[in-house]
Amino acid sequence: MKKKSGTNHKGFILIETLLSFGVITFAILFFYKGEVAFLVDIENKMIESRMYRVLYEEVVEGRKMNKSDEQRIIHRNGKYQVSYRLQDSPSAKITFGQQEFGIYREK
Repeated sequence: MKKKSGTNHKGFILIETLLSFGVITFAILFFYKGEVAFLVDIENKMIESRMYRVLYEEVVEGRKMNKSDEQRIIHRNGKYQVSYRLQDSPSAKITFGQQEFGIYREK
C-alpha cells in the first residue's frame, strides 16, 4: 500500500484558524485602545471648553453689573469656582476639580 502524498493536512486547518483569530483579536484590541484614548481626549476638551464658556459668561455678567472684583461659586454640571478682577491688570480664573484655567492681561 502506498501512502498518498499531500493528504496529511489534518492539523493545518486548526493552526490556520488559530492564527486568523489571533490576528483579528490583535486588530480589535489595537482599535479599542486607540478609541478609548480618543474618547478620553474628547471628554477633556469638552470639559475645558465648558470651563472657558462659564468663565466668559460670568465675566460678561460681572461687567454688566459693574462688579470689578468678585469671587463666585457656580453650579453648572458640577462645581466651578470663578474669580475675576476687571480693574488694574484685569484677570479671570476658573477652577473645576483639579483643573484650573486663567486669562491674564500683561502690561
